[in-house]
Amino acid sequence: MDTNIKIVPEKFSTRFKKGEERVTNNPYHFKKGMVPWNKGIPRTQELKDKLSKMLSGRKLPKEQREKISMGLVGKQTGNKHWNWKGGISSLNEIVRHSFSIKEWRTGVFKRDHYTCQGCGAKNGNGKRVKLEAHHLKPFSLYPELRFNISNGKTLCRSCHDLTKTKLFIPENGDTVEVAHSHVGTWS
Repeated sequence: MDTNIKIVPEKFSTRFKKGEERVTNNPYHFKKGMVPWNKGIPRTQELKDKLSKMLSGRKLPKEQREKISMGLVGKQTGNKHWNWKGGISSLNEIVRHSFSIKEWRTGVFKRDHYTCQGCGAKNGNGKRVKLEAHHLKPFSLYPELRFNISNGKTLCRSCHDLTKTKLFIPENGDTVEVAHSHVGTWS
């Protein structure tokens, strides 16, 4: 018997013309009304861990993310983007969604060890806390401090909500009523 013979499997499907029903002789092809083989079978913790590890992609280094961002400039931005609506985004929106503000936010979280500086809450032990980076000196009044990590503080959502109803008191003592600002020390 010759062991060099290759067995070529049959084609599973045939070409079809527009309007014709697709004919397939693939025994594994899913058909309407069929129940998946794994329906109702719980996943083991080992499988969950394996899938989680497989699906959690690698994080690109900062330099690589900046290169990708710069590579898109002029290609998918401005009036060349498919969803362009005539330049209606304000400068405030552009800055708040920039790469720099994301880096600032991450830097503040790392410096504060991902812990709320108001109440000390942090993720872990089955507890989930939504953390937010807060500008100590308001974003709108101090554009030069927008990306300065020392002008940030990590707060949980409930502590951050408390800062939105207060007055902002600058260092010179004047009281300025500002929506979404913070009262208190600059620590």
